[in-house]
Amino acid sequence: MGAKTKRTGSVGCARPEHQTKCGPITRHFEVDFDSGVNIDCNKNRCWISCPETKVNTLPRWTKEVICRNSVRNIWNIKKSINIACVNPSLRAREESLKCGALEDFYPWYKKSDITAICSGRREKYEQCDLYCPDGTRPKRKGEVFDSVICHRGKRKFEPALEEAPVCG
Repeated sequence: MGAKTKRTGSVGCARPEHQTKCGPITRHFEVDFDSGVNIDCNKNRCWISCPETKVNTLPRWTKEVICRNSVRNIWNIKKSINIACVNPSLRAREESLKCGALEDFYPWYKKSDITAICSGRREKYEQCDLYCPDGTRPKRKGEVFDSVICHRGKRKFEPALEEAPVCG
């Protein structure tokens, strides 16, 4: 009897860092490399990274693209999702699942140019990342202040800030 062959996805021409067990990620997803996307795959997982002033277009609940079943070509995200790096203002999600809108808790938020992207994860602490209009991170007292946290049990954001972080 011969050795049992391993069943995996189709092989295609692509850079080694774009290969998965389902075949090249670029065959299954539209990837905008001109936007600054960097892809690094290992076995069945691909990590997507962007330049410092941009965020990726993956669903908020995931930071990687995973080939779940190489025979049936099943991934952890829909194949209709375009992978790109965009300005944070295009991905704004300014409400936490349990704490509500940032502008309700922080009076300065609506008047500021700061954009928030809340993770949407159902965890004890939900993180909301803060971005300036140019994609950089705001500062508070000279230090980078890049996020606020929704404490789901208390149903309020932390830390309590009287003044807005500063951009630029």
